Parts: sequence; C-alpha cells; structure tokens
Amino acid sequence: MGERGAVEQEFLLARLRQRDREAVKLVYELFRNDVFQVVYGITRHYELAEDACHEAFARLLERIDELRDVTRLRSWLIRVALNEARSRLREVKRLSLTDMNFRAPSLPTGGRPEEVVASDEENQIIWNLVQRLPLQHRSIIVMHYTLGMGIEEIGAILEIPAGTVKSRLSRALQTLRRRWSAI
Repeated sequence: MGERGAVEQEFLLARLRQRDREAVKLVYELFRNDVFQVVYGITRHYELAEDACHEAFARLLERIDELRDVTRLRSWLIRVALNEARSRLREVKRLSLTDMNFRAPSLPTGGRPEEVVASDEENQIIWNLVQRLPLQHRSIIVMHYTLGMGIEEIGAILEIPAGTVKSRLSRALQTLRRRWSAI
C-alpha cells in the first residue's frame, strides 16, 4: 500500500472514531457486498444475512475503538456479521433448506437452454451439499471460494491459526467430494 493509501485509511479511521456518519456510509459502500456474501453464503437465508450485515455496520460506530488497524476493517466487519449470524441461527435453532429462501447465484447468460438448466441444477446441488457442512467448515468454504479470501485472512477473521483453516478447508473439500460422488 502506498503512503497516500495509508494516510487515507488513517483519516477514515479517525472520522469513524469521531462518529462521522458519512464515513460509515463510505465504509458501507466499500464493504457491504463482501460482508453480505460471506454471511449469505454461510446461512443461505437472505433476510438473516441482511439483518446480520446491517447489524455489523450498526455496531461499527459503537465498537470502532476496538479496531486498532484500519487495514483489518473488512475482516473485523465480516467477523461481527458472522457472530451476529451465528447468534441468530442459534435463536432459530435449526434452519432447513425448505425453510430458507434459497436464491441461486446468477446464471451465466447465453448458451443453450439445456446447458443453463444443467448448470443451475448442478449449482443447486453443490450449494445444498455446502449447506450441510458444519458451520466451521461452511464458513471457510464460502469465504475462500466466494470472496477469494486467503488462508491468513480467513484465519484472522475467525481468530484461528492458518493451519486450522487449511485443515478445515481440506476436510470440507473431502466431505464435499465424497458426498458429490455419492449422488
């Protein structure tokens, strides 16, 4: 990161600590999609993901003094949203796929209709398999494959060592491969 970028980030953090609503809007615009994608990818429940995402940004001003390094703002927001989603999932106790408003990721445009339908069906099956993983595996799969996060960043968000992230990712992929081959 260049000197200008570091100065801009420190300025943004200072504005957030002054409870500047415009700074919160800027942070929301910068990170809302990433935060939502991770939480939705884990819960597969649109309203729950929206609520957890909004709660993370609402807590931003309340807890901004906890943030020491502005470069970790994205990770911090994702962690807050994940914790909120976990809390809400515990309240609901058990969400089944039939209870959720499953929305498949957008399909590729063009191509033959049978290819698009096959792609949609395969995508649905894969996400159903991901949804059946334990939360600790599902969250890593979603962050790694949906947002392209690296092992270190995922570890920072979940507050676990990189080695643990690697082993959970490996176990999750083994489980998915095994379940996929059984179909």
